[in-house]
Amino acid sequence: MTKYAIFSDVHANKQALELIFQDAERRGANQLICLGDMVAKYFHPRQVVDMVKSNCITVIKGNCDDNVAQNENYRFARTELGIERINYLNSLPEKEQLQIGSVVSRFYHSCPEDLEKIFNPLFDHNDQTSAKDRTIPTKEYKRMFETDEPQVSIVGHTHMSYIAFDNGERLEVFSKDMLYGQQFDILDNQRAIINVGSAGEHNYLIKDDSDKYVARIDDFLTYALIDDAAVQNGIRVEIIKVNYLETLKRVYIDWMKTVASGAVGQHPVDRRKIEASLETMGVDPSKVLRHL
Repeated sequence: MTKYAIFSDVHANKQALELIFQDAERRGANQLICLGDMVAKYFHPRQVVDMVKSNCITVIKGNCDDNVAQNENYRFARTELGIERINYLNSLPEKEQLQIGSVVSRFYHSCPEDLEKIFNPLFDHNDQTSAKDRTIPTKEYKRMFETDEPQVSIVGHTHMSYIAFDNGERLEVFSKDMLYGQQFDILDNQRAIINVGSAGEHNYLIKDDSDKYVARIDDFLTYALIDDAAVQNGIRVEIIKVNYLETLKRVYIDWMKTVASGAVGQHPVDRRKIEASLETMGVDPSKVLRHL
């Protein structure tokens, strides 16, 4: 029996990745797969790249990995990484295929054709923060599959997790309270999409004062746990939630200490997003900083 822990979008958040690794080990995962975006946003690109490279059997390139490797404007990340790790990011594949049990599994950061395009059925609902309508036409999402054959496409990129089953005409989508704490069986004659969410900054959408949707950080991280032996002629999938609030507080303190020390001239973290997210969680950022 093999258990796969599949994660994405760590974004140089070493503390978050440590939580994911600890949880995956506790649940008996013996193979790790990363779907990209190891770098950008947070403080520890070098440590995250080393942790992923040392522990994962498969690593996919994400759009942020590609951007940092190609664009010298990412000075903080590139300085931390050094040329050897930058070359490693450049060398990563944009897609991979693996047979998990009897199921053809294809791994992408975002979709088969692009590192950045967002194909997220959660965006198709009028109220983007609810879970009302869970079936939608599959026309647009057929681009999430490379062929018409049965397969599972496993992706990240959106920082929002879901599992969707394609019956050829409709996409049945499971997210939010319909997703977490549930196990899903995917047979080898089915087509499905698994979005593993984010192991560095899982997001949800909220309306701001101008009635626009903005991203806020959830108080949990996510990854997919796949068991290749629990189902005959298929796999069993669960999107795992890992509690993140206390670690997010430490990440915020780390941000403030790093900036105050003057150790970095250009830092990538969005302080305002962290503060706003803490506030929506009922946490006063100024009280967190009393620990400094």
